[in-house]
Amino acid sequence: MVLTSRTVEALVTALRRKDKAATVFAIESKVPWGGRPEIDVDGRRTQVREARSPLRLREVLHEARGNDDLVILTDLDSRAFGRENLAKVALRRIEPVQPWPVVRLLFGVASVDPRLVRHAWMAERLLSAQQSDRVIPTWRLRGGSCLPVSDFARHALATRSFWRLQPPRRSH
Repeated sequence: MVLTSRTVEALVTALRRKDKAATVFAIESKVPWGGRPEIDVDGRRTQVREARSPLRLREVLHEARGNDDLVILTDLDSRAFGRENLAKVALRRIEPVQPWPVVRLLFGVASVDPRLVRHAWMAERLLSAQQSDRVIPTWRLRGGSCLPVSDFARHALATRSFWRLQPPRRSH
């Protein structure tokens, strides 16, 4: 899954709720970061850095950052990341990125209709479409607790980029 600035912001906000003292966050990312090197998360300046090797991770952790928070995007597993480095990050773990939990965070809903959950590609398209079309989902404004299929469909139909890519084909 490609991470966007909004996705990273939502993940950091969620991690900060669980670990209020955290200033360093590790997020799993298999693809290169295409966003800005600095983002604003809840009014705090946050540096975003990639660390694809233990050596780069060491460099990132030792860079001067002043009072800025730090997000480390990495494809390293916990073992390669190292226990001493995990001790420095929020919740002492590399946060995995799963599409539907990110949708819940970004759109402010407590749950997603079970008929949607089994289709991870829909969550990824919704996240991509929401980022590229800059659409504010109506159910967030209503403060709903569940993302129902009807709201998902209304948003998808209103968002051109949602339909640009076809769902993955299943091999028989």
